[in-house]
Amino acid sequence: MNADRTSATPNRLFTLFNVVWFQVIWILAVAYQMKFIYLVAALVVLHFFVTSTPKRDLFIMLVGVVIGCLIDNLLTANKVFVFSDQPSIGLIPVWLVILWAAFAISTYHSLSIWIKSRAVQILIGAVAGPISYLAGRHFDAVTFSFSTLVTFIILAIVWAILLPILIELSNYFRHAKSNKHA
Repeated sequence: MNADRTSATPNRLFTLFNVVWFQVIWILAVAYQMKFIYLVAALVVLHFFVTSTPKRDLFIMLVGVVIGCLIDNLLTANKVFVFSDQPSIGLIPVWLVILWAAFAISTYHSLSIWIKSRAVQILIGAVAGPISYLAGRHFDAVTFSFSTLVTFIILAIVWAILLPILIELSNYFRHAKSNKHA
């Protein structure tokens, strides 16, 4: 599978692969942070060997990393998040930057396909986003300066806005590519 040569119609098997791939990356990155960073990075690189849209995925990944890292750096600068002393890019750890890369790809290949309703996107963002960071706290990947409730509310607001934006960007890139071949 090379260089953006298929239609924008997703392959169900690849979509399932993408969901499992992201969950493995999430567990390794969050539960082990820097311990398996090379494996996490290799899994992200692996995606580019199995995708039919590597150029588009690279662009989407870079856009997602910029947006995600900007948000998490702002949250860290405002003391919502506190990360232990580990290799960082800006204020966030390297493992989180790589996780953002995988999440951006996964948003394009699975979330934007399954979640069409804007209301559902907002709801999922408001619930799943904060829960992901709460799970990260459970694994000692992050601590919070504010109470769990205050942090959850802040993250719910951020993710209720962020997830629909990321999905809309994914859909935009999917349709922009489709229209070039129409």
